[in-house]
Amino acid sequence: MKVVLLARIAPDATAGASGLALELHDASTATTLRRRGAELLLTDGPFTADALAGVEELEVASFEEAVRLAAGLSAARAGAVEVRRVGAGGDGTPAGRGRRRYLLLHVLPAEQPQEAPADDPLLDRLAAPLPASGVVAGNPLLPAAPSTAATVSVRNGELLVEPGLAAGRTEEIAGYEVLHATDLDEAIAVARAHPTLAAGAIEIRPVVAA
Repeated sequence: MKVVLLARIAPDATAGASGLALELHDASTATTLRRRGAELLLTDGPFTADALAGVEELEVASFEEAVRLAAGLSAARAGAVEVRRVGAGGDGTPAGRGRRRYLLLHVLPAEQPQEAPADDPLLDRLAAPLPASGVVAGNPLLPAAPSTAATVSVRNGELLVEPGLAAGRTEEIAGYEVLHATDLDEAIAVARAHPTLAAGAIEIRPVVAA
């Protein structure tokens, strides 16, 4: 089973590194794209207050194993770790050497149908062969449900597991891509043509150099 761990840490938390393979720069470096009618809005900052601190794709024997691994991360004590099952398609190839890496987070409303239509343009894009635009890896995520998602945290030594999307969330991450780009402007140029913007948003975050 393939899963993705998404470490979420509040801006005022003092957790340090997320401990995940793709460590992200802090939330002050985030840029979010949203479409409102015919207008494309570009804003500074992440799409949610408890911004992502890191991302990692794992092969595990069961969802329960993924939850145990998430509970051992420092982010589970300072914030929370979202565990998500990966959908069909995508490519988990690690980013190669070259230009700066950016993470594109595809965000959709949480009330989307549990089964995405077969012609969903987001899934088509993420499952397709990687384009020549600099995208080097990507995965669609299954819609958040008790069987496909959980939010894991540790408080005072107690493991807390909330099945499905965390309470109060109105948006969820539907997929992600890792992009090689010379700068933020080039990353924005790739993101602004993506069909995700027809219904949701794309957050762009620089990845900490390995």
